[in-house]
Amino acid sequence: MSGKLKGLAINTTAAVEVVSGWDLDEIVNEIRSRTVNLSIPLGEGLGNYSQSAYNALLAALDHADELSTGGNMTEEQFNLARNSLAEAEAALSASLNLTQDGVTYNVYRDFENDTTGKQPFGIEATRIQSGGAAQIVEESENTFLRLSTGPTKGYVNMFLPYIGQVFATGDQRVVVEYSARFQKGLQYANAFQPKNQTGAYAMTVAFENAGNDPWIRVAESSVWKNVKPFSYDTWYHFKIIADMDAQTYSVYMGDEVIAENFAFRTEGSTVLTGHVFGIDGFPNGQVDFDNIQVKIASVAEKAEQNAPLGLGHQKVSFITGTVNGTIGIINQRESWRDGYVESDI
Repeated sequence: MSGKLKGLAINTTAAVEVVSGWDLDEIVNEIRSRTVNLSIPLGEGLGNYSQSAYNALLAALDHADELSTGGNMTEEQFNLARNSLAEAEAALSASLNLTQDGVTYNVYRDFENDTTGKQPFGIEATRIQSGGAAQIVEESENTFLRLSTGPTKGYVNMFLPYIGQVFATGDQRVVVEYSARFQKGLQYANAFQPKNQTGAYAMTVAFENAGNDPWIRVAESSVWKNVKPFSYDTWYHFKIIADMDAQTYSVYMGDEVIAENFAFRTEGSTVLTGHVFGIDGFPNGQVDFDNIQVKIASVAEKAEQNAPLGLGHQKVSFITGTVNGTIGIINQRESWRDGYVESDI
């Protein structure tokens, strides 16, 4: 009889007594490396994991540690410890709070309860090498994720998996938001590359700094376009609104639409599983990310509106928050900067 836990091959040949912990220490070390050694935002608020679920995982790890270092154990003890670890880790992941004020998100990460100096739990580091680094940083009382590379060509690629099925039909839209800041010395960074159900990139938004000429680049089908210049070392807020039926997406930078109804990079993208961002083979890199959100929203109406004083005249899409595609009722809490109305439902 044999088994696996998170890809680990485990020798479980039946016996009454076994020796040297059945590699239980290997299982403990792997789980510690992807949980305890990472930054996990703990608490009751939106985007946080349960403190009690985290404490239960620590207790299960400590118990497994005692068994693995205490000499021989029975097969039953090994199986119980292994199952307890798997259940505790799954419970921690499932404890993530993604609902607030009647709105459910597929991703919500503002890094405010994260631990500085660590990589973030829940965001997969798919490739970090040659001087690449990903860590939580605090600056001027704001906490965020910083990706960086050294003086040689480096890699720090991250994948943020979405929770639940991220798709939209009819008047629904997939809405993705994030803030980002790009350092002068870097030549290129991917900011948003969502993967579809086949693993292909559905869309792309990126920073490019060729010849110290910085532009936001957005893919329209197979063509890459410079859509808006940007300034170094400046925080910008981005919003992507994807129409999955029409296979198009629009990109907002602050209050401005910088790419409107661009065709998907890959046709046939009906479900989004997560998005890739980071630095892929460039030196002298530093790019910061914050306030990442993904949700499904429903377009209620589009109209020309007079914005409040100081913001001028702009086209505004009114979108209500939803829970699993259920349209909510607008309560007139307007967000003119983001170009839509949030709702309580």
